[in-house]
Amino acid sequence: YNPKTLAFAGYYSVTITTPTGCQNNAGTTVEIITPPVITALSSDVTPCMDGVKPIIFSPSVFPQNALYTFEWTSTNGFTSNLLQPVINNPMQKDTGVYTLIVYNEGCPSIPFAISVRFFMIPPTPEIIGPQFYCEGDSITLISSIELSGQNPKYFWTTPVFGQQTTNENFIGLGIAASNFTGNYTLIIEENGCSSLLSLPFEMEVRPRPSIPE
Repeated sequence: YNPKTLAFAGYYSVTITTPTGCQNNAGTTVEIITPPVITALSSDVTPCMDGVKPIIFSPSVFPQNALYTFEWTSTNGFTSNLLQPVINNPMQKDTGVYTLIVYNEGCPSIPFAISVRFFMIPPTPEIIGPQFYCEGDSITLISSIELSGQNPKYFWTTPVFGQQTTNENFIGLGIAASNFTGNYTLIIEENGCSSLLSLPFEMEVRPRPSIPE
C-alpha cells in the first residue's frame, strides 16, 4: 500500500506486519524544497541597436539564494547558466524569445519568458558623386548604402532645396547652376532606425567657358 499525502517535511516510517505476526520497520527523512519564483524579467534592449551596446538581462527571483542555478534558452539558440547573461555585439539574429528557469537544488521555478525585438541602426552613409559639375549638367548623387529593410528612406540635405527625401539610394537634383555649390549631407533610415549623419560632401558647380567669337 502506497499512501499519498500533502508534502510536509519530517521523518516518515512504516511498519510491515506479515500474516504470521512478523514485523519489520523502515523510515526516511523527507525534506521539502521550495521552488524559486521569478517575479520579473527585463532587459535593456532598445528598439534600435547599434551592434556595440550589449544587451543585459536582469531577473528578480524570490526568495534570494546564492545557491540557485539558472537555465536560459532562446528561440534563436542562445543558452546561458548565468544570473545576468550579456549578449555582446548584438545583431539581428539575436532577436527572439528568451526563457529563464531557476533551480533550487534541482527544483525548477515556473518558466518566465521575455521577448527581445529590435532592429539594427544602419551604417553611416557616404555620398558618392563627382566633386564638381559644369553648369547645365544633370546632377545625381548616390548613397554608399542601399537599404533593404522595411520602408527605407534617404534624407538628403542640400544647399538649394533644403531637405529632400527619397526611397531609393540616389537623388536627382536637376540641372546644375552656380547656387548648387556647397555641402550635401545624408541620413538613412530603415525599420524606423536612423543612421548617423554622413560627413559633408562638398560639390562645386563651375561655369562653362564662353564660346570664343
